[in-house]
Amino acid sequence: GTPGEIVVYPELDQPPRDYHNKRKVYITWTDAVDLSSGVKYYHISLNEPRATANWDDVITVEKGIYSRAIESIPEGNNKIYLWAEDAVGNHGPEVFATIRIDLTETYFDAFYPSSDVWITNLRPTCSILVNDTITGVDPLSIEYETSVSGEANLIGEWEQVQESYAPGNSLRVVVVGWFRNGKDNYIRFRAKDLAGNDYGVSDAFNIWIDAEAPRYRLKSPADEDDFQIN
Repeated sequence: GTPGEIVVYPELDQPPRDYHNKRKVYITWTDAVDLSSGVKYYHISLNEPRATANWDDVITVEKGIYSRAIESIPEGNNKIYLWAEDAVGNHGPEVFATIRIDLTETYFDAFYPSSDVWITNLRPTCSILVNDTITGVDPLSIEYETSVSGEANLIGEWEQVQESYAPGNSLRVVVVGWFRNGKDNYIRFRAKDLAGNDYGVSDAFNIWIDAEAPRYRLKSPADEDDFQIN
C-alpha cells in the first residue's frame, strides 16, 4: 500500500509549510494499507527515490510511528520520500513532499543612481534590486535609511518602504530621498526573506547633490587709483 500524504512542519508548534530557515523539519503521514501480511516498516529517504536510495542513509521506523524529524537537509530545494514495507519484505509505492531550506539572507545589487555623479535634484529617485533566490523577499520587511551628514550617521533609523510589492525572488524597490547639497548624502536598505532569516543589509550608497545654480557678483576695483582707462 501507499502511505498517506506527507505533511512538513518547520517546527512542532507551527503550521505546515514547504520552506524553513533551519536544516531540520518534522514530517507526519497517515498509515498505508496492506491486506495480506500487513505493513511492518516505513522508510524515509532524503533526495533519493526508493529505486536509487542508499540504504545506509535511509531512515526506517516501525508501523505505529507516523512522525519523524528530518535533519541535515541541505540548502535549496529538497524532496523527502516515504514508502512502506510489509511483513514479508515487499516494498510499496513511494510518496514525497518538497521542502525548501533557505539559510541565506537577502542581498542587493543594481543601485541607482551611480555614485560619483552629481544630481541636480534635492529629492532624487533611488532604486535597488533586492534578491532572495530560494524563498523570495518579504515585501513587508523592506526598509531604508538616509543620512545628510556622512556615512557614520547611518545609525539604524529605518523607514518602511511605502510602495506595495508582491513577494518575489527579485524586487526592484524605488524610494525618493530627501538630501542636501554636497557629498555627505548616504542611503542604504535592508530586507528579510520569507523564510525568516535575519535582515540582509545593503552597502551605504553615496549621493552627490548640486541643486544650486551658479551665482554671480560684480566685483569692482577696490582702489580707484588702480583703475585706468587708456
